[in-house]
Amino acid sequence: MSYLFQEKISFNEDISSWDTSSVRDMRRMFYYALDFNKNIELWDTFNVKEDDHTVGQTYFHLFRKYIDSMVKEWKATTNHLFDKKENLYYRDVSYFDKLDNGTKIFWGRGNGWVFAGLSNVMDELGPSDKDYPYFLKLY
Repeated sequence: MSYLFQEKISFNEDISSWDTSSVRDMRRMFYYALDFNKNIELWDTFNVKEDDHTVGQTYFHLFRKYIDSMVKEWKATTNHLFDKKENLYYRDVSYFDKLDNGTKIFWGRGNGWVFAGLSNVMDELGPSDKDYPYFLKLY
């Protein structure tokens, strides 16, 4: 389903009953489909593995509950695994007390993913979004 409605500016059909349970790729599916505003909250997207820019910034208002959920989980993870002194994330709780020659051990690859994700999230949210300042401060 990737790119299916990309840039179909006037598309606004009811597709809420579509069976999406076996869909794996929704990349840019609604990207800049400017008129689309139908409810697809009941879609089963469990198997979707590729979803970058599915909706793009234009549609965040339709998916606010998902954004709010993402922000909630990001904050919970940060509150639990982020070391404020070092500004880095631990891999998991088992690393809180581990040291290598007296130095805390952080997850290099995981921190790379986090900081790449931060730039993506901030880019998609945009500076006017209520949650943007939180992500900017982490960045």
